[in-house]
Amino acid sequence: MSRTYALQDLHEAVSFLSDPLLRARLEEGVRVVADRVAQGDRLVTLMGGKIDALKLVSSLTLFELAALRLAASPGNQELATFATRCEQVLAVAQMQGFPRCQFTLESIRTN
Repeated sequence: MSRTYALQDLHEAVSFLSDPLLRARLEEGVRVVADRVAQGDRLVTLMGGKIDALKLVSSLTLFELAALRLAASPGNQELATFATRCEQVLAVAQMQGFPRCQFTLESIRTN
């Protein structure tokens, strides 16, 4: 099921972040996760299990790069804040045994 709804590449992630409603919903979700992990919550507990923690890490791996790409263009500097928040969650994930998704990174490199 996760592959059915997965974004196919960095271009789709950039398009997702370019939609104001989708971006606002994603930013809010990532803000909540960032706040909770900053309070000491473990990703596995917060996400309801290891599989969903891995899905979160994969998503944030992709969206951090998409946000950085958009933030480099005029008028999108607020996405640098979102990218930083993604990086903060990913840093905590790394400490909890969930490094950035290598499959996602390799997929981006080959596209």
